[in-house]
Amino acid sequence: MRLAHRVSYELIKGPIPDALPLDHLCRVRRCVNPSHLEPVTLQENIKRGEAGAYLKARTHCPRGHLYDEENTRVGAKGRACRACSRMHTAAYRERNPGKVEEGNRKSKERRATQRRGRQPAPARTHCTNGHPYDEENTFRRADGRRGCKTCRRAAQKRYNPKRSKVTPE
Repeated sequence: MRLAHRVSYELIKGPIPDALPLDHLCRVRRCVNPSHLEPVTLQENIKRGEAGAYLKARTHCPRGHLYDEENTRVGAKGRACRACSRMHTAAYRERNPGKVEEGNRKSKERRATQRRGRQPAPARTHCTNGHPYDEENTFRRADGRRGCKTCRRAAQKRYNPKRSKVTPE
């Protein structure tokens, strides 16, 4: 199946070079006027296009709230209306009071624990495989963390059996 604008261009102006896409200079996709069409590379056609322009032109969200600096949050997925987000959150909390209360309780407990100044966990004395962290079995990685020399030797033997002697970093 051949598209009408391509047939029109070929009949009036001749073959389309290298099967390039035709750019509608008038921005009307159903237009078949050959004087409104120009063969360009795909990259050029995309660059000239107005993809997403209709979304950027919107001044209000679907519920009618104004998109302004105070009411608009911009994220990876685009713009979001803060007023609508607040309404969604309130509706969720109304539908799920148990979940919200449980989440709030856990958050409060976590904050209270942090305020009390919990003691940090004691330093580990052994690696995850049970080898002791002592003078001859411990090395420091470039980022400052401790490492187990025995585990490192075993890993290097598994992945590079030709190396018999291993030197830690």
